[in-house]
Amino acid sequence: ILLFEERLIKNVPGLEVPEKHVKVILGDRLHAKQTTLRGIAIGSSRRDVTVLLAKSPAADVLPGIVGITGIPH
Repeated sequence: ILLFEERLIKNVPGLEVPEKHVKVILGDRLHAKQTTLRGIAIGSSRRDVTVLLAKSPAADVLPGIVGITGIPH
C-alpha cells in the first residue's frame, strides 16, 4: 500500500503515524518511508499494516486520492 502522507494526515485526523521508519527508493525517483500503521481496518478485520508513505503530489494531480494498493507478483 502506497499512501500520500500529507493527504493521509489531512483525511484521517488522529491517525498515529509512527516516527520510526525505513527510507526506501522505488525506481529512480520515488522516495518513501516504510512504516507500520497499527490497528487498521481492512474489510471486517483489524490488523497492523506495513505501508509506504510518499510525499503527496500537487493538489491537481490525482485529486481525492490518498493512496493506492497493488498486488505483489
